[in-house]
Amino acid sequence: MPSYRAVYSGDYLKAEDILGKRIPVTIDTIALKAVQKDEDPQLILSFVGKQKQLILNKTNAQSIGDLYGDDYDHWVGRSIMLFTVPNVYQGKPGIRVDAPPAGHGGDAHPAPPPPPDPHTADDSVPF
Repeated sequence: MPSYRAVYSGDYLKAEDILGKRIPVTIDTIALKAVQKDEDPQLILSFVGKQKQLILNKTNAQSIGDLYGDDYDHWVGRSIMLFTVPNVYQGKPGIRVDAPPAGHGGDAHPAPPPPPDPHTADDSVPF
């Protein structure tokens, strides 16, 4: 059955593209660009084997940051789960990000270890 949604689908993922599904994806590239003229730049994710990209809102960026660290360069090669939740904006569903299921490459490029905490240093080493 032909659908007007297919004609006007665009380059970016919308909640209706994944409604009712949980889709594991692997981040292929990350770009920082303004989607609309005169707007601040946003992070745009592309995924391995997928055509549409995801414009990251602050909530989803924080979710990925919680999983893989603040440096978004370290997110490339990592997997996430895309799903929808109801009533995100003006009563419409929105896309959210979660940890990938086991075995979907969440640790493809481990985040660098945090710097050592000077307050927990080993004092048994004499200087």
